[in-house]
Amino acid sequence: MDKQQKSGLILALPATLYVALLIAVPVALTITYSFWIQDFVDIRHTFSWKNYTEILSEPLYRILIGRSVKIAALVTLLTVLTAYPIAYFIAFRVKRSKAMWLFLVTIPFWTS
Repeated sequence: MDKQQKSGLILALPATLYVALLIAVPVALTITYSFWIQDFVDIRHTFSWKNYTEILSEPLYRILIGRSVKIAALVTLLTVLTAYPIAYFIAFRVKRSKAMWLFLVTIPFWTS
């Protein structure tokens, strides 16, 4: 490995750690919790497929998951359809103050 590759890996390390700590760890914990059993307030740390069999056997859960997937797909489609023209406009039509345009587009996401 040459010096340039090492410096590239060193530069990528903070972003990799950021992704691992703030994205991968919570997802792994959520998956782990999904296999544990909950009795009202108590959580038993024993491995079980009970939650998944209940989701697959109850029609209400299937309806709710299907509805959630439809809403997610619709929101994704609308986001792409609205974001692409805005990104195209900023990338190819705006000559000055692109940073301000990007700031104005992203500021609404800070409210959440």
